[in-house]
Amino acid sequence: MQQVLKHTVVKALSMAIATLFLLVITTGAVFAQVTGGAVTGTVLDPNGGAVVGATVLLHDKTRGQDHTAETTSAGSYSFPNVQTGTYTITVTATGFAKAAGEVVVSLNQTATANVTLTVASATAVVNVTSETESIIQTDTSQMGQTFKERQFQDLPVGGDPNNLALLAPNVTSPPVGVSGAGAITGGLRQRANVFTVDGVDNNDVGVSGNVRGVIQDSVSEFSFLQNNFNAEFSSGGAGSFNTITKSGTNSFHGSLFTYIQSQKLNARSTDEINLTNKRFFKDAIYGFTVGGPIPYPLFGEGGRSFKSGKDKLFFFVAGQKDFFKGEGTTSGYIAPPLPVSQRSPRFRAQVLS
Repeated sequence: MQQVLKHTVVKALSMAIATLFLLVITTGAVFAQVTGGAVTGTVLDPNGGAVVGATVLLHDKTRGQDHTAETTSAGSYSFPNVQTGTYTITVTATGFAKAAGEVVVSLNQTATANVTLTVASATAVVNVTSETESIIQTDTSQMGQTFKERQFQDLPVGGDPNNLALLAPNVTSPPVGVSGAGAITGGLRQRANVFTVDGVDNNDVGVSGNVRGVIQDSVSEFSFLQNNFNAEFSSGGAGSFNTITKSGTNSFHGSLFTYIQSQKLNARSTDEINLTNKRFFKDAIYGFTVGGPIPYPLFGEGGRSFKSGKDKLFFFVAGQKDFFKGEGTTSGYIAPPLPVSQRSPRFRAQVLS
């Protein structure tokens, strides 16, 4: 009797935990905007006809997850929202040889992978190629550009990923004294820009601009979208600045970083040219990143009590500490005197006395 009761309690507890986990995942999906990219294409036979009912398998090489779709009556298929990364794409259809290849999914970009199958034979292999890096997307009306992780590492110390938008066409730097943040897009003011981090709104409701910055080493990709972007980015009319952070994968990975500036390492500033010694200061940024699979328990299923979490559950954490120490500075302003002819009689009398 006790064993039956224990088994019932364990089963109920596992169901409760699974339900809570699904609620958390579902809630995140409801409130988040698009934080990935899309893959689309057409599957044709050797004569150029559409192949109906072909199975298209998209396999995430770093997370081990699979996505499946079937071609329509026009031979087309679509994966509207998948995480960024490198995928293996496989196309199979009755009577045709299997086609396989790789496709790279970038943030807010549509990768097109068209496939022409060949008649099945013992040795036939078809390679699939995709197009992803063009600024103008032929499968969508939105215009934009995506920047990868390496481009963030090349930014100056403490650089803002949003500044990468200045490398895109039809974008100019804002003039001094203009409120808002981000670049000027298509002649529209910065107040019309939109900022998101991992699909979550990051807009300052006061003067426009991003509310929170992102740790530079934690950024995975950044996309800058210009006019005619899709409905999920419709809260502004100028540029859409979208940043996504790194995620966990099937293997543990991480980094330690330190960025140091000081009077010993940096060149003289313009106001130190005539000084014997440069002003003392030390500016240090240090932190870490770590990610990987999360092991999770198995309740009442026998065998192993834990699973590795690979292909299922992941985590990623980043932390950063900023330290600054330097000399205080003074500044003054000397106003030019008024000409004698413009001074009041009382002032002139005091000066003469």
